Amino acid sequence: LFRSTGHPDWAEKEEGMEKVVPPPDCRLHQLECAYRKGKFLQVATLSRGRKTTEDLYWRSQAFNQLARAAWGRLAALPPSLESHEMMARMHRAQGRHIEAVKEWKAALKFAPNDLDLETELAVSMHQSRDYKSARALLEKLIKELPDSAEVNFYLGDSLLNMQQPEAAVPYLRKAAELNPDFLPIHSALGRALVQLRRGEEAIPHLKKALPLDADGSLHFQLARAY
Repeated sequence: LFRSTGHPDWAEKEEGMEKVVPPPDCRLHQLECAYRKGKFLQVATLSRGRKTTEDLYWRSQAFNQLARAAWGRLAALPPSLESHEMMARMHRAQGRHIEAVKEWKAALKFAPNDLDLETELAVSMHQSRDYKSARALLEKLIKELPDSAEVNFYLGDSLLNMQQPEAAVPYLRKAAELNPDFLPIHSALGRALVQLRRGEEAIPHLKKALPLDADGSLHFQLARAY
């Protein structure tokens, strides 16, 4: 932590203090001893079902090391559709959406015009806020997948973010009909209707989306609708 925040001198002090800590008693700290010996799979097996903080800590550390080893072996394999897809999902999970876009594009070279891959690419484009590119791809996909709630939602939300609420509403309405329990659809539809000064129509959608409101913005939109 100190090294990553630009304090190497503090990091060296902590490392020096670590060196004088006596080794663990392996009778009491079985998982730590196994971890220090590099027996990560053994740690994962022994810790199964254990619930103490120490057990969970060493279990998580062991899985982290096993995951690193697995990724290292995957990275050594020749490029493939599966490897690019896996990397894309990993980047998305960690919020690196621009990197995810690159991986989805690479995956599509192995399976051109694959609708699932193109949908994933469009989602990552949207999440990276490249709404123009997302819109172009989604307008192509909507012709092939007119009853996809996901495609309708991301197309509508892309249009909304491009300040085109009137064009966005039909897609968002259809998405809400196809997947009425997906709250982000109602949030987007409510915001679009507010922008069009159709507050009475917006109110039920904004009220349904309120569990998503982390910063007060949906409550503000609801107030505008009223």
